[in-house]
Amino acid sequence: MTAMEELVALRKRADGVETAAFVDHASGTVLCASAAIDPPQERLDAFCAQAAELLGSAGGKAEMALRLTSLETLLIFRAPASPDEALCLVAAPGADVAALEAEGRATAAALAR
Repeated sequence: MTAMEELVALRKRADGVETAAFVDHASGTVLCASAAIDPPQERLDAFCAQAAELLGSAGGKAEMALRLTSLETLLIFRAPASPDEALCLVAAPGADVAALEAEGRATAAALAR
């Protein structure tokens, strides 16, 4: 599957995922994104900044980050084979984080192939 097909499939499988984006946080580039409603470019760009902030650089050790707010649940997964790339998932507040983590990890691994 292509990266875009992986993101679309993830959104179909994972209940409540509003946006899934694959980013290169080192260069600040959104590689592709799938969303229920197309977010503005500024929102997509913010995923790169958040991934860089929460995961750190390629030398960082975090594989996953979670940010919960009253407006959304944000999960970010470092791509296993490419440390500067990350999968960002946005879901509604109160989303099933454990289920999203499992789906996110599997998709991040698939995107890295």
